[in-house]
Amino acid sequence: MENIEKALNVVTNKEDQFRIWMQEPFNIGENVYSTDGYSIMKVPNNSVRVFNECTKPENAKVTLEYFDFKESKIMDIKLSDLKDAISKIPLIDECINADAEGKCTECEGEGEVEWEYESYTKDMDCPVCDGDGVITETKKEKTGRKIKAEGFFIDINISRLRTAMIEQLITIADLLKVETIKVVSQTKPNTGVVFKVGIAEIIMKPVLKTDKQNVLHHFESMSEKKALAKN
Repeated sequence: MENIEKALNVVTNKEDQFRIWMQEPFNIGENVYSTDGYSIMKVPNNSVRVFNECTKPENAKVTLEYFDFKESKIMDIKLSDLKDAISKIPLIDECINADAEGKCTECEGEGEVEWEYESYTKDMDCPVCDGDGVITETKKEKTGRKIKAEGFFIDINISRLRTAMIEQLITIADLLKVETIKVVSQTKPNTGVVFKVGIAEIIMKPVLKTDKQNVLHHFESMSEKKALAKN
């Protein structure tokens, strides 16, 4: 039960101050749901502790509509294969923003500049440093650590998903101790992909099929392989 609750919280959005209902899992009928706005997850409510009911009818309506699909066996993906695909994300240097003060080059640190018009002159605050004589610059400093680069994707059959979403899927499968993830609904490249991970159903929104050069791996169903072979 504890791991299922942790899995639900993988797809919540704790930072969203406008859509409070996405910060915690919520109950509708016989199921508990959670969402971060990009992925939405469902488990039977008898598998976890009691959560608050979804109080807004419009939110409940949209949530239930997402799960109104016809389930079919499209393809199975081994968790180990997903992990191998994710391991291909390039590593880059982690940087932080560091502020540093330096002498203003416009006024040479004096804080004032001379304004001149015909034969008239007047001293005024430097417009670049506002009279401080120094300016603050933000520079990128390397921390010495390596982090995963952003902007990469994994293709699941006809859909393209951000690697961050695939990592969500991996985390949920690990928590639920599931070795094989099933794709049970996928109608178009731009509509939600439905995964079944043990007792959980997870719908993930794909991205546009651009930036092909940043696709790390393509998982193909048997039907897609046959269609490609014919072409």
